[in-house]
Amino acid sequence: MNYKVIDGHSHIGYETEEEVVGKNIMMPYLPTINEYEKIAKKNNIGISLVAPCTSPMIIDKERSVTKVFCLWKYVNNKFEYYSEIVDNGRIKILDVQSNPYKEVNEKLMNYLKNVETVVDFKYIPAINLYFDTVDYLEELLSYNPKGLKVHGISTGLYDLDIINPNLLKVISKSNVPLAVHTDYCDNISSGIDKLYFANNPLNWIKLLSKYDIRGYLIHGCRLSKECSYILKQNKGQFLAGISPDLLLNNEPERLMKNTDNYLRDLLNLYDEDTLSFDIDYNWNYTDRITYTGDYNQLNRFCEYVSDETSKKKILHDNSKKFFRL
Repeated sequence: MNYKVIDGHSHIGYETEEEVVGKNIMMPYLPTINEYEKIAKKNNIGISLVAPCTSPMIIDKERSVTKVFCLWKYVNNKFEYYSEIVDNGRIKILDVQSNPYKEVNEKLMNYLKNVETVVDFKYIPAINLYFDTVDYLEELLSYNPKGLKVHGISTGLYDLDIINPNLLKVISKSNVPLAVHTDYCDNISSGIDKLYFANNPLNWIKLLSKYDIRGYLIHGCRLSKECSYILKQNKGQFLAGISPDLLLNNEPERLMKNTDNYLRDLLNLYDEDTLSFDIDYNWNYTDRITYTGDYNQLNRFCEYVSDETSKKKILHDNSKKFFRL
């Protein structure tokens, strides 16, 4: 292989003697540069677009204070939002402030500027489409990011139609792509199910098309056949990331097509010009109990794609063009 693979979507955090930044509130492991670069070496990755984990924490180790900036709960058929501070074991519940991921974004951007890496990391700031301000979004865009990341499950986006249109207009004007977590549920019985359903890739495509926003649709558009047609017709506006293939294979209830092999069916269903290789570090686990890691995405991908031209498109060319690398 005479080119480096581009990872279109992964997560990163860090730990120093003073603090831990970017650890997911539910995940037992922190995504680190050192571990990522081991995976990158095995998968021939040269460029990686990385965002914070969902529901990222900042842990002040010296003062024993943990902050989580935006959480949600579903009470009496309504979503409620709050932030949480754990101060030496005492839990404080507070309102969500505007621009809840600002501190996490600042710390991770500064960290990546000052750490020596083999991989060329491109930071994708996390945004919150219910609580961010236009001024903050414009500030983020002034740093010329290659994309912005929104995770509708962790941020509680239960209705895409009530997103502030001014935020969407700013994103559209910038022409910076929005990296979107897609999901699915066909049996709604709880708050989390409502979020899965609301963040259906077809709902996101409808919204992004309305505002002429380019979208990087994470998790293979949940194997939506309709999305495969739309992406093929709207060449250039949308690109679908393929991972985490192991986790998605083990959660078929959140896919829009019955399958016993997610990756194989995705590569058969979607046109080669509409897919991007990504590894979604640190989420490509076999399950959510043991969190057994995986380093073999590239090998599995190559089992199903043998044509070198097709392979290079998905591993490199499509992401290079879409993210303007």
